[in-house]
Parts: sequence; structure tokens; C-alpha cells
Amino acid sequence: MERPDWMRLAVAAGNELHHLKQPIARHNRINLVSTALLLVALVGIFAVGAVLPPWLFVPLGSMALGCVLLGVFVLVVHECSHGMYLLGADRAAAKRLNHQIGRLVGDLTFTAYEEHWERGHVAHHLYPCEPGKDPQDPDPIDGARFWRRAALHLVPGYSVIANPSRRYGLKPRRLLLSVGLWGGIAVLSGLSLGWAGPLVVLYGFNAVSMLNLLKKVQEHGAGLAEVDEPLMRSRTYFYPTQRLTSPFNIHYHWEHHANFSVPWYLLPEYHARVRSLMPAEIAEATSTRGLLAYFRQINGLRRPPAPARPAPEALSA
Repeated sequence: MERPDWMRLAVAAGNELHHLKQPIARHNRINLVSTALLLVALVGIFAVGAVLPPWLFVPLGSMALGCVLLGVFVLVVHECSHGMYLLGADRAAAKRLNHQIGRLVGDLTFTAYEEHWERGHVAHHLYPCEPGKDPQDPDPIDGARFWRRAALHLVPGYSVIANPSRRYGLKPRRLLLSVGLWGGIAVLSGLSLGWAGPLVVLYGFNAVSMLNLLKKVQEHGAGLAEVDEPLMRSRTYFYPTQRLTSPFNIHYHWEHHANFSVPWYLLPEYHARVRSLMPAEIAEATSTRGLLAYFRQINGLRRPPAPARPAPEALSA
């Protein structure tokens, strides 16, 4: 199917915000300062554990750790996979640096960076939600399947089973670095905070897995995988806690799939540009606004406009 004029214009509008057109020093400063704030937040979680009772620290600390870990994945691992975490005048050297940083952070977070992100995320953009082609989200779940999967996150250590990197095999380097880092954090937090510290580490990984499940159902669930046009298989979504639980503007997901060269901090501007180009009914179909619509998406009730595969005349209106 030939893409309609508005869609071609929307994709092209992202080229004006391309990461290679951004001032290198400013871009790198934004990402490095943001990364430093994530590290401060990580330390802060366990500092707060010293003043909260364990029954309160475990749920709040676990969710906070999950938000920080998701932030690390979105800001560092995800942006590295697109070659735009850090920029440099020498593009080849910058590409190598992004690879090295992404691999290191992946190795420290039980994540197969090269397989699941450098190669897998590119495939996700080319063939979103296509079984056998998209290794990251081949079967977006919603409704009853979502709730059954969500309930499993109450089981301690479920994130080990849910971790998609398991499919790529056990790599000694990744295992040693990840267990060394998080095992060390668990031991130190246990010595200072008692049993609640290690439990927060354990459930923190469950929390990031749960947040990722929520993210995926908003991005590609509720029948979007059935749409012929790959670009129409994504939704942008807004809800009250998006800055914490969908950090670094990842909720501007239609825009990110339209042009993945736009850095995260420019996605709001890109969103404003593309919405002005879209027909009203398409803008409505590609976004979720408010808590009620958020839960309707989770339950698979916000289906694509009938028929599921947009008619060419509707898209070109």
C-alpha cells in the first residue's frame, strides 16, 4: 500500500529534528546529566529505606527501582541502539562508543544488548509486531492475557522467567557482571536495611518487567498488530504518571516509530508537528489520552478503526 501524503510529510518532519542536526555538546550534556540523575535516584531509593518502615519501603522502593531501571533502558540502552545516546564529530567513533556503552549497561542489567537491542530493536522498527520478524514484541497481549501475565509479577524472581534475553543463551560475562552488581547492592542494602533491602532489589526487577508489559500494551496492543501499514501499529499515550512510568518521552510512541532518529527530548515538538499534519480521525486513532482510555487499551477495547487495516481513502483524507 502506498503511503498517503500526510504520512510521508509526517515522517519527513522528523528529519528536521534529526539527532545529527543537534549541537553535540548540548545533546551529550542532556543525556549525561539525565543519566547522573538516574544514578542519584538509585542511591536515593535505598537512602529513603533507612527512614521508612519495611512494610512501606518494600512496595514503594520496588516500584521506584523499577522506574529507575526502565529509565536506564529507555535513556541509555534504547538510545544507544539507535546510535544517539552520545554524539561525536567522528560518527564512526561515536557509533562504536554507543555500542560499547549499550553493551556494558546491558551486561550490568541481565540484558543481551547486541542481540535484543542492536539487532532486535531495528527489526522491531522494520516489522513491528510481526511473528518471526519482530523479536521484541511479536505478540502484543491485552485483556485477560495481560492480567494473567501481570499477576505473575507478584511471584518473587518472576523477572528471571520474563526476561527476553533468556532466549539468547547464558553469557558468562553478562551473568557475572549483573549478579556482581545487583548481588552486591542486595548484600549492602541487607546489611544496612535488613531483609527489606534485598527484597526491594528482587521486586525492583519484577517492577521493571511489569512496567515494560504495561508499556507494550499501550504502544502496540488492542489489535494494532493486525494493521497492514507498519506505521499504524503504534499509539502515543498520555496518562497521569507517564513521566515516571513511561520515562524520557517513550510514550510518544507513534512519533518514535515514524522517525526513530529524533532524540527523546525533541519528541514533544515532533508530536506537535505531526498532529498538525494528520487527519483528525487518524490523530484520534493513534493516541490514547487519560486514565479511562489507558485502561481500555490494556483491556483490548480501543481497537483500530474498522476495518482493522486502514482503507487508503481514510488515510489520505
